[in-house]
Amino acid sequence: MLFYLGVVCILGGIYFLLSNFKIINKNSVSNKPIEAQKVDNFIVRTLSICMCCLGLYLVWPSQKVTASKPIQNSDSPKKVYYWEQSVRDALTKQCLENGKKTAEAYPQLVKDYCSCATDRITEAMSPEDYTQIISKSQEEQAATIRPLVQSCVDILTRLIQLSEESKDDSKTK
Repeated sequence: MLFYLGVVCILGGIYFLLSNFKIINKNSVSNKPIEAQKVDNFIVRTLSICMCCLGLYLVWPSQKVTASKPIQNSDSPKKVYYWEQSVRDALTKQCLENGKKTAEAYPQLVKDYCSCATDRITEAMSPEDYTQIISKSQEEQAATIRPLVQSCVDILTRLIQLSEESKDDSKTK
């Protein structure tokens, strides 16, 4: 719709410019004084140029306005929780203690995993929510926390597999 309005503005602006310069309608004679004719010509030329500019603006393809999309998938804003650094460090330390057996073989991988898991937990829940969860049974804790850290588990598992494969390759050579 705006495209057609733009085309009409361009054509109208061109028509008024051509008629003002007497390229079309050559035999129109005005009885106005010369000063009044100069003012009329100035106004018509200015409006003609404005119409052409408006038409170009409406027609120009890069000027199409797209509807903005929300950044988040949900309509509700994402909650941000504040965790003190000492509590985050305690979570990471607890994770390292729980993964002691794996940490002996892959210390850096487990350290990275624990950092990832701590980030996921602290992004998803408040310290109060976490305190309530750890007061429950091991099964309930796992059911709540496992989905949060699953991506970290997947990465750790894949990195351990790759590490094992590279060890096997170096032994065969």
